[in-house]
Amino acid sequence: MPPGLCVRESCTAAVTGKVTVPAYSHSRLSLYETCPRQYRYHYLDRIEPPDEAEAIELFVGSRVHQALEALYRELMRGRRLTLEELIATFRHHWEQEWPKSMRFPRPDDEPASYRALGERCLADYYARYEPFDGDHTIAVERLLVFPLDPEGEVQVQGYVDRLSVGADGVWRIHDYKTGKYLPTQQQADADRQLALYEIGVRHAWPDVREVELVWHYLAHDVELRSRRSTDDLAQDHCGWCPYRAICPAWSHLVATEQLTPQRFAGDAGVQLVDRYAGLKAEQRRIDAELETAHGDLVRFAEQESLERVRGTEHVVTAKRASALRFPSKDDEARGELERFVKDHGRWDEVSELSLRALAKTLELARWPQALVDGVRSFAARVNVVRVRLARLKPEDE
Repeated sequence: MPPGLCVRESCTAAVTGKVTVPAYSHSRLSLYETCPRQYRYHYLDRIEPPDEAEAIELFVGSRVHQALEALYRELMRGRRLTLEELIATFRHHWEQEWPKSMRFPRPDDEPASYRALGERCLADYYARYEPFDGDHTIAVERLLVFPLDPEGEVQVQGYVDRLSVGADGVWRIHDYKTGKYLPTQQQADADRQLALYEIGVRHAWPDVREVELVWHYLAHDVELRSRRSTDDLAQDHCGWCPYRAICPAWSHLVATEQLTPQRFAGDAGVQLVDRYAGLKAEQRRIDAELETAHGDLVRFAEQESLERVRGTEHVVTAKRASALRFPSKDDEARGELERFVKDHGRWDEVSELSLRALAKTLELARWPQALVDGVRSFAARVNVVRVRLARLKPEDE
C-alpha cells in the first residue's frame, strides 16, 4: 500500500472477533495508484460525480458479466443455457439497465457496435467452452474477505467472477475481461488482483493445494493462465473519470469544450496558452538559429585564424582548447572508471549528491522509514509550479 494512504474511513468494515477493521480492495488500491485525486473525491470526500454518464466500455463489461453469471448459475442447477438464451439474457440486461446518459470514447460511436461486441464475446466464449464440463463451478460472483497479516488488522475484499475446481484437483480463479487491451504473459504473471484472490481462496479453504489464475480476454477470444509461488503472493484512465468537471487537471478542458467558437477564442485561459505556445515555438526557432550562428562563427574564426571576432556592439571569443571527455553513464567503461576511483579512496573528492535522485528515492519510499525521516529533516517543503506544454490529444478535445 502506498505510504501515507489513509483509507480507513472509506473501506467496508470487516469484523474479526469483536474488532471492526477496514477492508481494502484491489479496485480501491488501483484507483489510488492511478489517480490519488479521484480516490480522494470518491472514497474520502464522497463527492457525487458531476458527470453522471456511464462509460460504454464499463457498461458492456457489466452486461457480459451478468450473462456469464446466469450461464454458470444455471449450470450449477443442472441446466445448460443455449447460446440463444445466453444472448437473450445479455440483451435483456442491456435494455433494462441502459442509463440516462452514456459516455463514448468518440463522438461518432454507435451503441449498436458495442452491443454487437458484447454478443460476439459471449458467442466466442460459448463456442470455446461448450458443453462447460471441463471443471466444476464452486461459486460465481463470490465475495472473499480475508486478512493479509496474522493479526487481521489489514483486511482485503473482492468479488471472484467464477471459482472452479478441475478433475486434476486444481482450483481455478476466473476473471472476465471485455476491454480491447491484451496484456503479455509477463504482465499476467505480475497481476495483483487475482493473486490477492488466491490468498483469499487459500484462507477460506486451507486444504487447497494448487491454484491457477485464469483470465478470459473475451474481445480477443484469448485465455491467459498463471500460477504463483508463496513468494509471489507476498509481493489512460482519466477518460473514464466522472469527476473531470471538478478536477483541476480537467475542469478547464471540460468547460471550454462547450463554448461557441467566439467565446472559446475570448477565454482568458485559451488566450494565455496560445500566447505561451507561440512564444515557445519562437524560442525553439531562435535556439535553432543560435546553433547555426554558433557553428558559422566557429568556422569563420578557424578559417581566418582568429580567437576574437568583432561586431557592431559586441565581440565573440572563439578559442580552441583541449578537454577531457569521460565515458557517459550509458557506457560500460563508466562503471570501471567509478570502481577505479573508489578503489583508490578518492571517490568522496569527486562525487556529488544528486538531489533529484534523492527526492525521487524518498518519493518512492525505497529506503527504511527511519532513514527517510532522517533525510527529510534536512529538507524544507516548498511549493513549486512546473509548466509543461503539450499538444492536445484526441481524447482531450
